Formats: sequence, C-alpha cells, structure tokens
Amino acid sequence: MYIVEFSPGGSDDGSGVVTLLEVLLNLINDPSIIFDQVHLIVLFTSAEELSLGGAEAFISNHTWKASVRRFINIDSTGSSGKAILFRVKPSQVVVDYARVPRPHANVIGNEILDLLGRDTDYSEFATRGLLPGYDFAFYLDGYSYHTLLDRPSTVEEGALQHLGENTLALSREILLGRVNLQQSYNTVEDDNLVYFDLLGRYLTTYKMSTSTIVQAILIGLVVLVGILMIVFDHLWQRKHPSSDDFLSIYFYFNYAIMMRISFIFIFIISSLLSIIVGILLPVVVAFLMSKIQPLSWFGNSTLAFFLFGLPCLIGMISAEALWAICYRWILAKWPKKDSSHMKSVDIDPVNRRSFDSERHVALLLVYAILMIISICLGYRSLYMILIWSIFVCPIYLLLILTEFSFRWIHYQVPRFFGERRWYWTFAPYIASLFPLIHSFEMTSRLLCMTMPMMGR
Repeated sequence: MYIVEFSPGGSDDGSGVVTLLEVLLNLINDPSIIFDQVHLIVLFTSAEELSLGGAEAFISNHTWKASVRRFINIDSTGSSGKAILFRVKPSQVVVDYARVPRPHANVIGNEILDLLGRDTDYSEFATRGLLPGYDFAFYLDGYSYHTLLDRPSTVEEGALQHLGENTLALSREILLGRVNLQQSYNTVEDDNLVYFDLLGRYLTTYKMSTSTIVQAILIGLVVLVGILMIVFDHLWQRKHPSSDDFLSIYFYFNYAIMMRISFIFIFIISSLLSIIVGILLPVVVAFLMSKIQPLSWFGNSTLAFFLFGLPCLIGMISAEALWAICYRWILAKWPKKDSSHMKSVDIDPVNRRSFDSERHVALLLVYAILMIISICLGYRSLYMILIWSIFVCPIYLLLILTEFSFRWIHYQVPRFFGERRWYWTFAPYIASLFPLIHSFEMTSRLLCMTMPMMGR
C-alpha cells in the first residue's frame, strides 16, 4: 500500500487499507474460522509507486513467503463503481471467485494490463513469486487517480461495500477449507480459462480448449450446410424447372449455380469490407479531431461513444448500401433465361424480394472466418466472437434448413410481411439480444476504464 507524494490517496490506496482492516475485523470475529488450522497474513507494503520495493522485499527475503498458498491484492485506478477482478494467475483459481455474492470480472482486463505492462504488487507475487492469487481494483471515474483530487470523500461508499463483501466472501472460502490449497499450479504456462461475468451477477468460465472445439464444430456445420444446401437445391431445381420459385431469384438467370457461388463470395467480401470501413472511419474521425480539438471527448464517455460509434455505424451501413446498388446492377446485366415456361412470368427477378439463402450462407461464412481467426490467434479476449457465433449461427442454420425443407416437400408455410417470412425479421434479432447486451456492457466498461488513461 503506497500513495504518490502529492496525492491524499483516498482511492489509491486508502480504499484498500480500510477494506483490508474491515475484512480483518470480520474474519477475527467469525467463530467458524479457526486460525490454528489456517493462517492469515495481512500485508501493507511500501514503495509500490516507486519500484514495488515492499512487495519485492517480502517475496525475496521474508520467511513467510514459502507458506503463502493464495494472495489477494487490492489496488485502485478509480474511485467508484464495482471493483473488478483485473487479473488472476493461474486462471484456474478464478472458479473460487465465482462463489462471491456479486462477481465482477473479465478476461479482457487481464490481457489489457498485460499488454500495457503495468506492474503492481500483484506482479511481484504472481510473476516473480509464482504464487496463485487475485488482483482487485476500482476502475471507474479514474480522473482523480494520482492527483490532488484523490481525496477520501471522492471514494464511493457503495464501491467500498462491493469490494469489501467480495473480498470477505473470497477470504472465507479460502479460510474455511472450501478451496484446495494443496493443489499445485503452473503459473508460467497458464492462461487456459476464459471468464466473464453476466451483468455482475454470475461468473461464466470455460477452457480455451472447449472454445476451440465449439468453434470448430460451428465452422464445420456452417461450411457443410452451406455447400449441401446449394448443391441439393440446384439439383432439385433442375428436376422442377417449372416451379414457382419464391425462395430464390437465381433460377431466373442463366448459369444459376455459377451465379449463386459467385454471389456468396461477393457477399462475404462485402461483409468484411463493411467491417473494415466501420473501423477505418472512426480512425479517420479520431485523426481529424486530434488536429482540430484534441481530447474533446475527455471526461464524457457518452460523447466519445457517439463521436466514434456513429461513424462506425455509418461506415458499415454505407458499405452495405453501396453493395446493394452494385448487386442490383449485376442482376440487371446478368443474362436471363426464357421465362415463358415458368409460372411467374410477370415477376421481375431484379426487383423481386425473396428469401436470399446465399446472403445468409455468406453471413455464416463470415462468422466462420472470424472464428478461424480467433482460434489461430488464441487470445482469450476474443471470446466475444464465440459468444456471437454460438447465438447467431445455430438460429440461421435452423432457419435455412427449415426454408429449404419446406420448399423441397412443397409445403407452403403462411407468409407474413409479403414474401419474406416473419421469423426472418425477428428470430435473428432475438437470438442476438444477449450478445448485443454483453457487447454494449463491455464497450461501456472499456470506455470508462481507458478514457481517464488518455490524460495521464
């Protein structure tokens, strides 16, 4: 525990001191805990802001170091909000933290701090001391961090309560023997657990190997179903050339199979381009703002969200709209069949709205590409790709199979909203609800955490 010389240290790290003292008071007055069987060390270090001198001295010289089986480090980069489990090593011990009343943790924070190379007392214990443990910290409202404004009055009481309750609950789990302290961990070759909380109520954990297997299964299903659907549908259409094809417009054109495959690849490229444009446009806005009025969004996360979020949305929508124009132009230029033998001779295939399986297969293949990238890179913070894929891909696969099955057996399902079925409007949106909420929550957290850092 240490503060910079010019700061009152209300949050960093006065909040940690009072939390530890209150937790200690509760533990020593808990009759269910017998300290003859398990020991508790409360360590207040010094020189953390200079060179981690206190933690280094304990790890290097103290005889008690060999007896430590778990450690809990309490730090702060903010003064309000829930205290997050920023880092944990080895990742397997995060399952013990899942038992606290209101877990607040995400593996993205772990990888961000590792990327920034930020060292705290936790670094000495986990990296140099090779001890398993946890690193907790406030991260919201970090504008007063290491300043004269870091007064005790700025620390939110609810934040202290949340940190204290979770620290006390985790300490009791350890001291009451509900945690296997004799299990050995390899803290060097670790990082195989992904973890994140759901709205601050439940902690989800799974292994990276599980993520790889699930993504590989989804990739296989997407590729297999996409190929089989196009091939079988093409064979079916050749046997029923006079059918009123309300599911696809491609059989009104020559070289239908070539056209369908070509459009799948073009749809994939257009989707990837929309993502790239959606990323590049906010970068351009950021560059222009840095020249016109640097840090104009500092202190206002809502302004930052709209300042950079809207260009991202506009870029993606514009790219898709441009492709829609090109799509209709290609349809108009592609050679058409003689439609005299078809039932729907009065229908213009260029302007017809129909079930476009190629677009949906292409969307699934985009998810497959993203999952392949996630597997190859191996970053745990890319778990968001799996979250989106596991909710979106199955529903699209199910609907594609349903549409084709009804078509092949000549079963006419009642239509709503014209030729497009109602579930194509609502089902994907409903399936995307959970990953969308989680994505917005994580975006908000990252903005609130990183924005104060920009002014340091």
